[in-house]
Amino acid sequence: MKEVVRLVEDKDLKKCVALGVDMIKEGYYKDYDVNEEAMTQHAERAFQQPDWMFLVYEKDDEVVGFFLAQISKTYFGNDLIAEQNLMYIDPPHRGSIKIAMQFMREFRSWAAINKCKGIFFAPTVSVHDGFDIIAKRLGYNYVGPMYGRAP
Repeated sequence: MKEVVRLVEDKDLKKCVALGVDMIKEGYYKDYDVNEEAMTQHAERAFQQPDWMFLVYEKDDEVVGFFLAQISKTYFGNDLIAEQNLMYIDPPHRGSIKIAMQFMREFRSWAAINKCKGIFFAPTVSVHDGFDIIAKRLGYNYVGPMYGRAP
């Protein structure tokens, strides 16, 4: 079995969007409208822009997961921060935190290379206990939860 985490390629975008639809159906936003055209535009923007990192998890030559992060300035100053935007692994290909840990190590390295002062991730679509385990193993501090509800 061949497993690799690598930068996304143009040929991967359609599969990543399909996985993104599955991600939405699985999580908190499952009752929200899904616009695949808008998702495709988001994927293309993340693929093309230098302030984005877009990784895929490929298993036996099939893309079965992805990770997106973006660099921006804080709203109150000039320091750069890197924020995880999306992370998803198709349920049949889960089972350990190995790939999620690899995504997060790549994220940290990318943020350091780009001179970010902080890195943040906040699982909000499909929250699993594994995120807390990953965060603690990688030395993240708990900054605070995100709450959601209908108006």
